Amino acid sequence: MIFHSTHLTISNPRKRISLDPEFSLVTDSENRNFSEQIITESRKHILECHMKTSRSRLGVLLEHVDFLAEREKIEPKQLLALALELVSNKSYDRDTSDMCREIIDKGSFSGALNKVQISKCAYILDSLEIGASKYTNLKIILKGDVKLPSYKLVSQYRREISLINEMEIVRDPEALTIETCVSYHSILSLTIQRLLSTLDPVPDSHYPLKIKISDGLDGSDTLGNDVFYNSSPNSPFCFRPVALIALKEDYSSVKLVMNTIINPQTDHIIQDGLSLIGGHAQVKIVYSLFDTIMVRLLDGAGGASCHLCTATDSQIKSLEWAHSGFPINRLIGNARWFMLLIYHLDAGHKVWAPSNSKVNSSMKRVRAILQERCNFSVDIPSSQGGTSTTGNIARDCFLNKRDFLTWATSSINPSDKISLEKIQTNLSVLLRLLNSGDLINCDKMQELCKETYEFILVEYPWASITPSLHKLLAHSFQLIGAYNNGKGLQNLSEECLESCNKFVRRYRENLARKTSFTDNVRDILVKLLCCSNPILVQNRLIHAKKKRDVANSLQEILYNSILSDDL
Repeated sequence: MIFHSTHLTISNPRKRISLDPEFSLVTDSENRNFSEQIITESRKHILECHMKTSRSRLGVLLEHVDFLAEREKIEPKQLLALALELVSNKSYDRDTSDMCREIIDKGSFSGALNKVQISKCAYILDSLEIGASKYTNLKIILKGDVKLPSYKLVSQYRREISLINEMEIVRDPEALTIETCVSYHSILSLTIQRLLSTLDPVPDSHYPLKIKISDGLDGSDTLGNDVFYNSSPNSPFCFRPVALIALKEDYSSVKLVMNTIINPQTDHIIQDGLSLIGGHAQVKIVYSLFDTIMVRLLDGAGGASCHLCTATDSQIKSLEWAHSGFPINRLIGNARWFMLLIYHLDAGHKVWAPSNSKVNSSMKRVRAILQERCNFSVDIPSSQGGTSTTGNIARDCFLNKRDFLTWATSSINPSDKISLEKIQTNLSVLLRLLNSGDLINCDKMQELCKETYEFILVEYPWASITPSLHKLLAHSFQLIGAYNNGKGLQNLSEECLESCNKFVRRYRENLARKTSFTDNVRDILVKLLCCSNPILVQNRLIHAKKKRDVANSLQEILYNSILSDDL
């Protein structure tokens, strides 16, 4: 599967341009008197429709109602979108989705309401995953209170934003694979045009907008003030798909898509720019986020373990190389390595062998302790695919929440506990620096990286150095200093790409035709294009991240002493 992210930073050197209120949840003061009535009636109808729902689920929904109503003074027509927020923001669990469906189907809202925008209705269809018949029933039920456009108009709008007419099938006769692709040129043009349509007023012609598409980086080298900033860059809905490969990716299939779709159109866009409504735009594209498997297939590095410096397995475990530096992030990958190190030390097995019987026994014992004592599910196979070691679990491990390290190392000797605490602290600091948006003292960060790298090699020479750990310790400060003007990479994460996998599986099972393999893949791509449309994404409720003070040991590395709680 190939995804291309379009993180856009649109800047005007002269003034900041606000978002059009049509696409925000901010309303006029004349609608504020509806807020109390909305909350009261929402509580009543939710309770009537959902007496069997667990109190915790109901409490979460009511908190969202209170939070948004008090903060934004929402108008009645937007309560419909409010009830859908849990579908997008609460892990897409089935219980919450079913609850939202019942609320929408049975709810009734009083007051004279304006016509709901077509973009919001498209968001309803994509969030609730409903078709024509259910949408028509919803339209009839809410007829007296909410004017919904016809399903035909909404479908036409979805076809426009999904570029159905511009899809093509690319076949590789040798590998017998099928790739469904969309015009890369059209994806960029439509995405930029949709974002520009939300900006008001139009900038002065003497100070043209400067648009930089930075795939993963935060656009820190863009001049001027940011007038559009993606507040959830790691969301799977902020990534615009370019192609879906029917079978597991291999060199020939990936190369076919790159040579047929990506590379030619990228060269054309960089050279000729894009023709947009109201003018012509020059575009600069910076590649920084690629799936690791794709990189290894395309870089031609042979047996190298790292595609950044082409170092081999023996070189990345060399103390001499770690001290002299490697010439030129993955959160979950580093968390898995750290847990494997704990399992080996708990078993007393000083040879790196994750499949060893002693290591497996220790792994089961440590997992049971973590599950019982601090409710951590680590390295447990998940029914949705993969394991329970998600990005959130990895963050909690490195932040030592709920005394994670105390329970995980309960059977390890004291000297190793001290070493593990130092490794955990240093990795936590480095990952938080890497994923921050603050200015960073790269020299200090380089010292910490080398110190941690050498400490691991000296204390545990038998431990394996994974590519994820090597990239963090050997190259994170280089990427920050050389490629991002000394600012944390912030958005350079594969979590958003990996989280798309579960949506693809769901769309394939429930929302795609089964008439042929090509039709099935095509419908999945249409669904992904609709869900990632910038205007629809803006209908989602975004909560601001909490900030907190950084420990004194970090202030000499950070130029700014405020850092996000998240890794």
